[in-house]
Parts: sequence; structure tokens; C-alpha cells
Amino acid sequence: MFGCYDEIAHLYDSEFPFEEDLNFYLKFLPLPPSLVLELGCGTGRISIPLARKGYRVVGIDISIPMLKHAKQKSKKGLLPFYPVCMDVECIGFKKRFDCILMPFGVLHFVRGAKQRCVLFKQAFSLLNHSGRLLIDLFNSSFPSQTKREFKKEFTYKKAGTLIVKHTKEVFQNNQIIVRQTYYEYEYGTFHPKNIYKNFFILTLVTLPELEKELLETGFWIEEKFGDYAQNAFSIQTSPRLLVVARPLV
Repeated sequence: MFGCYDEIAHLYDSEFPFEEDLNFYLKFLPLPPSLVLELGCGTGRISIPLARKGYRVVGIDISIPMLKHAKQKSKKGLLPFYPVCMDVECIGFKKRFDCILMPFGVLHFVRGAKQRCVLFKQAFSLLNHSGRLLIDLFNSSFPSQTKREFKKEFTYKKAGTLIVKHTKEVFQNNQIIVRQTYYEYEYGTFHPKNIYKNFFILTLVTLPELEKELLETGFWIEEKFGDYAQNAFSIQTSPRLLVVARPLV
């Protein structure tokens, strides 16, 4: 699996405070206290709100600093959330789950078709026959050879500092190579405090590829959408590809 947010784990919740995808997942989850597995749970952005609603949630992530933040947040409410350090390409559980979540593009961090099929086979073996696999991807209709750079600003709430993030992306051979630099400044004086770096590689996944791989590993696609409001997927206009899959039984 490509990608690890160790150095910027403490900034993640300030940069990504939204919950639009949470409401989408809730529409397809069985009722609590169902057992849910989240792949790439990070700081618990999805897992912890689900646990607050009564779901029993196991969250796995490769980043120990991200999981430490998740544990700290879940301890405050004594929630049924169980974070585990584990690579999504090598999941080791004996129990079966009522739903498996692959949120916020986590499948893009898996290295290629072969590894995705291994992951889907593991998901099939871990999912109850009546369960669902929910996958959130961005729409991969990008040119294969191009570059782009952009800047984003947000407030690191815990320290009250300004974060300016510079991102450089290179699209190459069906992958996006991403390099990010986070500059932390004091408000008012704009005195520089810290610099953090992040690097990861995303592998693009098209709908035909996903349909083929899911079918080969025992799943059928129940529904697909182009955004969290459940609008129909369009390769030309949809920002995301959201897939609801079920085991073939």
C-alpha cells in the first residue's frame, strides 16, 4: 500500500472536518449495533461518529500516529471503536462483518489490479452474506500525462496556527504521484514554526476495471453514484465514484 500520513497526522482533522460522506454510508449500513470494518480509518473521522451511533466499529490503518489520534478521541466517550494497525492489503481477522467501508479514496492507495483483487477476496471472506461493501473513489477520468500544482490554507485548531499546504501532482502510467509540503505559521506575525512533508502514490481505477475485479472476486454492484447526494454516476461530470456492492450468493 502506497501512502502514510505519519508526519501530518495531527493536522488531518483540521484539514478534513467534513462529514458529507458519513450520511451517505448511513443510508446503506444495517441498523446498530451491527459490526462494521473500516479500511484506512485514519484518525477515526468516520469510525468514531458511527461508534457514537451505536455501531461496533473495527478500524484498520497503516499509520500508527493516525491511530493514536483516533484512540485518544474514542477514549473520551468510551466508544465501541477498536483501532488496529494493519495494512489493508493483508487483513487478518477471523470474525465476519455486517459492512465493510473503503472510504475517501482509500482504494487508490492499493498498488494495482492484482493487489485490489487480493483485497476484494479478503473482503468477501470477511463479509456476512447479507452484508455490503461500500467503496468511495474519485472519478478517474484524468489525462495520463500531465502535472498540476495548487495551494490550500486552513487553521490548525489545536494550536491556532495557519497552515499553508502546497501540493504537486504528476499523472503518470495510470498513477498520481503526490508530494505535499505543509508550512505552519503563527497568526498575526506569520512567523514560520514548522514544515511537514507528505508523499504518496494513488492508482487510478475506472468503473469497468472495478466492475470486472469485483465480479471476479465474488461481488456484484448493487448501486453506483457520482456524489454523496446519490446522483447518477457520469464519467464526464461526476466528482466521485461511489459503489455499493454485495456478495454473490
